[in-house]
Amino acid sequence: MVLSDTVRGNDPRARLVGRDAYLAAGGRIERELFDDDDSEAWADVALLENLAAAKMEEQAKALAAEQGLAWVKPTLDPYASHDLVDGLVRLLAEPAPLTEAELARLDELDVSYDEYAAILEDEDSAEEAVAAAEAAIEVIERQLGHLVRLVDDLLDVTRIASNKIKLQKRVVTVASIVKQAVEAAMPAIRP
Repeated sequence: MVLSDTVRGNDPRARLVGRDAYLAAGGRIERELFDDDDSEAWADVALLENLAAAKMEEQAKALAAEQGLAWVKPTLDPYASHDLVDGLVRLLAEPAPLTEAELARLDELDVSYDEYAAILEDEDSAEEAVAAAEAAIEVIERQLGHLVRLVDDLLDVTRIASNKIKLQKRVVTVASIVKQAVEAAMPAIRP
């Protein structure tokens, strides 16, 4: 028997709710001879959607409380349509102050950086210690570079969202983009 208006057991809504909770709420599952948990048909789609919406709402409240968000709007749709986001605006907020644990970790990193720098400055340091210090400082500097680029990107997004930067859409050729990239990179390429 082929059932229409059913949901398979591997549907995201079914996975969210769970088989036991669906059956406990009075849901009905139809199985054919060779069906497994993923291919069985959950017959009461309306009940499943109500259970999924309730579970998402519960998780949204927990997420909002955990992350200090004022508003979270869960949706069963895999696509956030214009109707869903209409009227939403980006609010720029001050970053939350660092917790005691984060401040302690920052202090630890600062101390370890200073220790590595001291090893590099000491002429009597063993070669292995110098190599380890150079590698550790290289990792720290690389991570710092990534963070700086991330912050720059976030600032650009904020500027675009607040209309401080206007994006201009236009047709360009690949050749002109390559030419501009080469011109920008030439100072770094030439000795």
